[in-house]
Amino acid sequence: MPVYRGTVYAYVVSDSRWNRISGRALAIRTTTSPRRSGPAFPVIEGGGARACCASLTSFRHAAFSRQRPHPPRLSLSDMVTVAKEIVDVLDLEMALGRQERW
Repeated sequence: MPVYRGTVYAYVVSDSRWNRISGRALAIRTTTSPRRSGPAFPVIEGGGARACCASLTSFRHAAFSRQRPHPPRLSLSDMVTVAKEIVDVLDLEMALGRQERW
């Protein structure tokens, strides 16, 4: 999660409708650490960070600050990358009815 003045940010990766109904949101953190690499840590933000896909966590809406990270949301290509890696890291292919990896 990008840090700004001691605040840690999360990127919400769940659908807005699900977030409203459940009162929770699924989020991932990010890292700029060069020690993190591999499929569980895809490069996002134009190379400025890596998503920590295995750290997918559910938060109550109240846990989120009104401050937005920079950038305030992931690009579409970053969202696709993160979604694919979450499926891969959490081994969800069978749950989604897919026999092969993307």
